[in-house]
Amino acid sequence: MTIYYILVAAILLLNYARRKHAITDKRFCQIVCVLFILITGLRHNTVGSDTTGYYLSFQRLRTIPIGLAVADKRDFGYYYLEWALAHLGLPFEALTILAAGVFYIPVFILIHRYSKNHGLSCLVLMAFNFFQFSMTGIRQVFAVGFSVLFFLEVFKEKPRWIRALLMLAVGTAMHRSCLAALLYIPIRMLSEKKWTNAILLVLLPVTFILRERITAFTAFFEAIGFDLEEFEGSGGGLTTYLVLLLLFVWGVLFTHRRKESNDSVQPNYLTLTGLSALLQPLVMVNSIFFRIVWYFSLYLSVYIPSLVDSSRVTPKSRVLIELALYIGLLFMYFGITITSAHVTPYHFFWQGA
Repeated sequence: MTIYYILVAAILLLNYARRKHAITDKRFCQIVCVLFILITGLRHNTVGSDTTGYYLSFQRLRTIPIGLAVADKRDFGYYYLEWALAHLGLPFEALTILAAGVFYIPVFILIHRYSKNHGLSCLVLMAFNFFQFSMTGIRQVFAVGFSVLFFLEVFKEKPRWIRALLMLAVGTAMHRSCLAALLYIPIRMLSEKKWTNAILLVLLPVTFILRERITAFTAFFEAIGFDLEEFEGSGGGLTTYLVLLLLFVWGVLFTHRRKESNDSVQPNYLTLTGLSALLQPLVMVNSIFFRIVWYFSLYLSVYIPSLVDSSRVTPKSRVLIELALYIGLLFMYFGITITSAHVTPYHFFWQGA
């Protein structure tokens, strides 16, 4: 696990340099983005629960025609790409590096544009399992990356809708769960309404109580790309649910929600957090529903840092809140994500298992 400790230490040191103006915000994002891409993309094929399966599939595609490679595949865009890379004679790491780039470059564009504390944003990515997620799946890593590009376009003052929908279409071709990102459009329209988050607060206990019944609608979820035959019982997630609930209630009750001239999307992050909390009980029934929640909880990377400045407290209290967030995120990553989740020890691809 040494690589994870080194990465966190590098983030904290670089963030200190950023705050002392030794490096710019842009340079910080560029350096950390490259670190994330290299560590994720150069992993051994045993790192990540699904990586071995992807590796074997990639090797198999070297010897079969393209028609057979994409036959009856929902995520045809990914399989076309995988087949092309395999037949070009490229190593498996070319695929993992590409996936990491498609995921992390849009995420760090998001952080650079909208985060009020870039270092804290990086710790959020790690504490809430996005970093480990990027070393597990590949198809949905591509899809989530394109969904962030879709988000960045949708929430512009004057969106270019053709470009936005193209990003969504490519992401959906990689993994059909990307259709969940369509909800960004009504969120853009409704999150400014005062009643939107109030409704989410009311619905939170409803989805928690009815989570078993909601997940029983298998036909709907299978239609958008979920293989529910993988159901293996409870997916846990109670701790994450409680954290999301706390963050949403905190945002609704204890923060100022002024529409700032340089950040017009702040209310959207609050609504996205509420939607994440609303959907998280489904994960407690079946962990596969993380595939939906990820499309909304990813924006915690911008929302959580904003809580420090927007909370209705004194400046001294904001310092304590920021310190508490750093400690809490580090505990979540090292105490829960790494330890409790039994993460596979990291190896680069040239080191062997």
